[in-house]
Amino acid sequence: MIELVNTSVPNGLIAGTHGFSTVAMTKGVDSRLHARLEALCAYSHRSSAHDATYASENPANWFHVILPQGEHVVGRVAASDFDYTGRTNRLARLRVFAGREMPVAGAAEILSAERGWFSAAWEGEVRHLAEDKAKAAQLRALDVAVGGRLTAWEGVFGPGSSRLAQQVAWQLQKNIIAGGKAIFFRTSASWDVTGEKLLALFRDVIRLLPPELRPLATFSTYPAALPSAVTCQLRGVYDRDRAFDAASVSQAWVDCENGRVIHAVMLPKAGDAPAGAAAAAAATGRHS
Repeated sequence: MIELVNTSVPNGLIAGTHGFSTVAMTKGVDSRLHARLEALCAYSHRSSAHDATYASENPANWFHVILPQGEHVVGRVAASDFDYTGRTNRLARLRVFAGREMPVAGAAEILSAERGWFSAAWEGEVRHLAEDKAKAAQLRALDVAVGGRLTAWEGVFGPGSSRLAQQVAWQLQKNIIAGGKAIFFRTSASWDVTGEKLLALFRDVIRLLPPELRPLATFSTYPAALPSAVTCQLRGVYDRDRAFDAASVSQAWVDCENGRVIHAVMLPKAGDAPAGAAAAAAATGRHS
């Protein structure tokens, strides 16, 4: 497991770097992977004002993406205190798992269990980190609460929302196996600037997937913070989004602010759910 922390500093960990730079990283990361990880540390501020809107309008991005080479990147990027020059700043904390090292519980469980680490402010000197094998083993042992109440969905959509969550999970399952459009969750900074409410909705849905597919579910609570080439299967949406506008008339999507699923009739029913054997075969082929 690789760890990386990136923010704006006068002098970064890599000689000659300053401004938005890596300040802490596990020893031995090659330069190509480091460059890919730094690209995922990007952030798009919605407010740059030195007032209350800086905290109230800049959402946190909790995400999981899978790089073309197979690495799973689990992270959080959010606006942080203005930097040493007085300009807007952001803090990124990432953990990276190679292929089958990814915990079977899935990324949403990792982020939820390790919320304190991902949210912690950066302090101290720039430094290389020793590989934390104990923490990696602890994360691999994470379990999933299966069969319990979908508390996040019930909190947003009310009693009886478990059926809708299951239908979204079936759609996600089909998309993981065969490919498909992102499932959009319309949100806003006023509804969930921390991103934690949306992360909890994602976690509930991913818990409904077959175990072999949970590590393959990708998501982002604030995709505007990610490079445009990065795609996620569960995707938060703020304001105007061309991909969402194109999809919203032809597929189901989740309206978080108003507590409803739009075009729910377009979601799969029980008879349309992918077969377990097909799911297992797809997971074996794609999670390597």
